[in-house]
Amino acid sequence: MPTTVIITLFSLAILAFIAIGGIASSKVTTESTFFSIEQTHWLRSIAILMIMFSHFLPLAGLTYGDGILSLCLDFGYLGVAVFFLLSGYSLMISKVNKPDYLKGFIKKRLIRLYVPFLIVCLLDVIVMLIMGNQIVLKDLLFIPLMSLPGTLNWYLKVQLGLYIVFYILARLIKKNNALIISTFAVCIVYMIIGYFTGITAHWYEGVFAFPLGMLIAQNKECVFAFLSRRYIISLIASVIVFGCCFFPYYVFGGTLFEILFIFGFLQFIVCLCAKFAGSPRSKIFTYLGVISLELYLVHTVINSNFISTIHLEKQSTLIGIVVLLCFLLGSIVVSVIVKKISDKTSSFLLKQKR
Repeated sequence: MPTTVIITLFSLAILAFIAIGGIASSKVTTESTFFSIEQTHWLRSIAILMIMFSHFLPLAGLTYGDGILSLCLDFGYLGVAVFFLLSGYSLMISKVNKPDYLKGFIKKRLIRLYVPFLIVCLLDVIVMLIMGNQIVLKDLLFIPLMSLPGTLNWYLKVQLGLYIVFYILARLIKKNNALIISTFAVCIVYMIIGYFTGITAHWYEGVFAFPLGMLIAQNKECVFAFLSRRYIISLIASVIVFGCCFFPYYVFGGTLFEILFIFGFLQFIVCLCAKFAGSPRSKIFTYLGVISLELYLVHTVINSNFISTIHLEKQSTLIGIVVLLCFLLGSIVVSVIVKKISDKTSSFLLKQKR
């Protein structure tokens, strides 16, 4: 069996362990645990692993010509869509529960986003200099726009834009339902512009998940009540929709089918969450979600500076698996350190802002 196939299957086994492990250790669901902090961290754990594997596996030789396994290359935009969904949900649920939530919103969000980014950016520059990689002026000029030198991290730019859109609309529109509709409208317009201007589809195809998360937050009790009362029917329907969205994308491809595939994936995830909404007993199923932002940043640095130089497709299977495990463990260890530093720095800066 080719090395690339074994590494891909091993990656899927790790992803399945986190996904099934979180479900298997969940308690009986209640409305209060549906999309709880613990559950959203578990979802982020799955999403960040999907993104990391989608970036690692091409370096291990996986291509779109490798049959159904090549779908693992699409894990990235599905994982990002989950992040958009949870981001919209967390912002809206906070707005609903905290009347003064918008006070200092921009400062808090920028600090929480930029501090870990700048820490990893400094680390990236240091590593590039040590490795003898060239740093061009453009790399440095785009740092304020959340661009890590020598890497591709478009997601943070879009996420920053969604934060700004949410803040502006929330200031102008007081009614939550109108706010959600307006955010949907902005995202749809952005997707249409992106489609017809020909920019890379990943920049826009999953942004509708952000207002979708807001919608779930606004109607959390109704969504949970509906799914829990009619769970079997809802699950079957979600599987049908997911399948109907999956097969056209797998057979025909293209951006429009990709968007439908993302929608099918998200509605299936939400349906499962209504049943398995308890808190996983083991922290391993949620901790990756706690450090997901740091993992997103750190793994791109490791990929671009180290993994890409190994040429895994030419190595033995054992070496490939060892490199994969080192990639995961190294990313986690560095992310934990970055998380501790950024949390302390952010707390200090937020106190200074008061």
